[in-house]
Amino acid sequence: MIDEDKIKQLTQKFKTQGDITIEEADLIYPPEKTKSPELKSAMEEWYEVVAEKIRKGLRGNFIFTIDIHRYLEFMEPAQKAIRKYGNFEDLCDSIYVDKRLYSLIPFKHLFVEAGRNPLFKNVEIYYEMDSSRAGIYYYPFQTNTDTCTISQFMKRFYSVPIFSGIDAGVSSKKFFEIAAGIYEDKTLGLYSFRNIREIKYCILADFMKRKNIPCMVASALYNKKSILFIEEENIIVVKRVMEVPFEKLVRNALNKNVIDEKAAKVLLIDGLAPDFPFDKFAEASFEYLDETNEARIKMMRDMVEEETEWVEEIR
Repeated sequence: MIDEDKIKQLTQKFKTQGDITIEEADLIYPPEKTKSPELKSAMEEWYEVVAEKIRKGLRGNFIFTIDIHRYLEFMEPAQKAIRKYGNFEDLCDSIYVDKRLYSLIPFKHLFVEAGRNPLFKNVEIYYEMDSSRAGIYYYPFQTNTDTCTISQFMKRFYSVPIFSGIDAGVSSKKFFEIAAGIYEDKTLGLYSFRNIREIKYCILADFMKRKNIPCMVASALYNKKSILFIEEENIIVVKRVMEVPFEKLVRNALNKNVIDEKAAKVLLIDGLAPDFPFDKFAEASFEYLDETNEARIKMMRDMVEEETEWVEEIR
């Protein structure tokens, strides 16, 4: 652990120069409990200066010295500041990666294999990063050839905000499990849903699973947001599914006798009817969304062909 003289030296440098180096931040993180009154006092001063910088909207390598989740009394001012003023990139603390995208990640050491569960027979593995280090999303990691941040890597994909609010983390993991087909034997009917928004996005997740669209999901507990990442080739399909109003899915399920008028009315006022047939609703929704997408694609192709023919004619 860093000693009091070194932390005092870094605090003075921070005050005069406005930041420290990555290597110096790594000396401070992870902070540890101490019985030394002198070291505790030095750490308190460090984190008070960090908190002051954050409150002023400043960022730098000093952010990497904060642990978002772990409580240490001397770190409390900086924790409160980053939780209040931090953005998604400051506070991102978990990322779930489909095994089909894992091979692309340049910093695999951040992830652990997950997904094995004795309660389910057919379980797909996936990879998960859980980190309580502030700013991990833009921390520069050394790769075989260069340095790279999670933020830089994620920019190779199309991002879609999916959940927000206090339950964003729980909802996003549920979404990922469904989209990545983690539990082959676990149907939508075995999940519990909090609201219609969650159902709508999980219908999207179910569609992605059936269409074999790989994904990643990142979330930030204290930012109360989660983001879906997909490959560019799947952007149009996913966007079209998201553009379909939930009311149309309800009407489709009603027309196919999956639900009755009473259940439809409850759904449309953001309610959940008892014994709601999630699996049948998901199946009917997939069929509707798939047919709609195919029809749109055909229409666009026809339009392109007609335009090409017209261009050829006027030449």
